[in-house]
Amino acid sequence: MYKSSLTAIYIAILTGWFAADARAQRLDVSLKEGRNIRGEFRQSSPDLLTLENEQIAADKIRNVAVQDEPSELRQTRKRFEDSRFDDGLNDLTKITDKIASKVIEQEIDFLRAFGSANSALSGGNVSPTDAISLCADFARRYPNSYRLYPILELHGNLLAMTGADREAIEIFQKLNESQSEEFQLRGNYYSALSLIQSNQAAAAAQKLQSVLASPASGEATNRIKKLAEPMLAKALAMAGEIDEARQRALAIIQRENSENQELFAATYNVLGFCDLKSGNFNMAANKFLHTVLLFPIGEFHAEALYYLAKEVWPQLERADQAMESRETLRRLYPKSPWTAKLAR
Repeated sequence: MYKSSLTAIYIAILTGWFAADARAQRLDVSLKEGRNIRGEFRQSSPDLLTLENEQIAADKIRNVAVQDEPSELRQTRKRFEDSRFDDGLNDLTKITDKIASKVIEQEIDFLRAFGSANSALSGGNVSPTDAISLCADFARRYPNSYRLYPILELHGNLLAMTGADREAIEIFQKLNESQSEEFQLRGNYYSALSLIQSNQAAAAAQKLQSVLASPASGEATNRIKKLAEPMLAKALAMAGEIDEARQRALAIIQRENSENQELFAATYNVLGFCDLKSGNFNMAANKFLHTVLLFPIGEFHAEALYYLAKEVWPQLERADQAMESRETLRRLYPKSPWTAKLAR
């Protein structure tokens, strides 16, 4: 009798808490396809957000706004959409009112972790160590959040950025627990990149073949599928299958549009790597310089500079060019794992 009374009281308290928080739990969900869905929050899992009138797959969500949320959250999202992550994080610090809604609190924590991770990955003001801590804390506090897998992906990429590839692979593997083909694909792709950095060519090739065979589609997914092709070629070259790797890379150049600078940078780097493995250092220099001069974009640009500084120019006894490549890499990409590898 006493236990039943306690249960009834607990249910009444819990029901009252939900009722008190109901106004702040109404969501406006913006989908990647451009449609918006509005409804009251019911429950969440890493794969699914459930509203009163609809279930939404987590991999379809672009943004979520919460009724009665602080105005700074809307400004933060706009900053993030323009890749102004440090500015968006600064907006979050301006929130001074007490947060009464658990849903709003979780959204603030997500935006803080998301923005910090992207700031660190793009060379912003946030240190990788601080961003890693925020991502790990979000995953610990909100294991059932529909935001979990994007945060895990960022967490893994931050670990890879710091050279902790084994730990990164463990995080990326968690994306394979998802029911989403897109999250699985992304987990396999980024796992493969860390496996390549760990000189585990066969395991990397297996992951990349899974990426290429995935039925997942969409703009972001198709980008990863395209990049998986040169990365598979590199894994094959690492395993000694240099001729096949070179043929795969040349086929990409013949088939694809060079306006896709990211893809062409990755592919010319693979050709340079094949020449490097074959001992053709002059040819390797030509390929890596192709990336440096024509496709100077992101981590593939950093990779080309690394191979020139560390491998190619020293073999060709061109110390001045090696120093120039080294200094350019350090100046443009101070937080890149390729920069960190220079000292190893």
